[in-house]
Amino acid sequence: MKEIKVNVLDTDSIDAAIKALNDYKEKLDKLPDKVAQRAQKEGLERMISGIPPITDQNQPALYGTGQYGNVYTIEAGGCLPYVEFGTGVVGVNGALSYPKPEYIDIVGWDYTSGSHVHMTKTGKLGWFYFNNARGHFMFTEGIAPGGFMASTVNYLVENIPEWAREELKSNG
Repeated sequence: MKEIKVNVLDTDSIDAAIKALNDYKEKLDKLPDKVAQRAQKEGLERMISGIPPITDQNQPALYGTGQYGNVYTIEAGGCLPYVEFGTGVVGVNGALSYPKPEYIDIVGWDYTSGSHVHMTKTGKLGWFYFNNARGHFMFTEGIAPGGFMASTVNYLVENIPEWAREELKSNG
């Protein structure tokens, strides 16, 4: 905010100061919505671009708008939690850096569970799945955590304060 100088003995100066303060208050009132709109746009773009193409089933698609603005559901064949947290032995090994253990506990993630997980004769722990693109079954030990959501959150946390400063400096 620019400095407001007031001559307390001049009513025009006082009126100008009051108008400047009211204009600034109006700008402050609009700030959360403007920053939220930017965060939504940039966050969504970053999140979608961060989803790695792990399988032929997880290409992201966006659906829906809500009465309170843009509300998105991201659908990718039900694979997104697996892409975010990882799966199997590969996911466990990747989980040393992400996701944090408390996240795993919150969502109840278990990397090597389920009736489909088997130990091979060579000692590999994993499962078979049908790969539509290749037309046959394949064996996997899992996938590393992608962390596209966590990356997006970190990006927003780092950038929102700067976006707010930029908005306050702008004339709009």
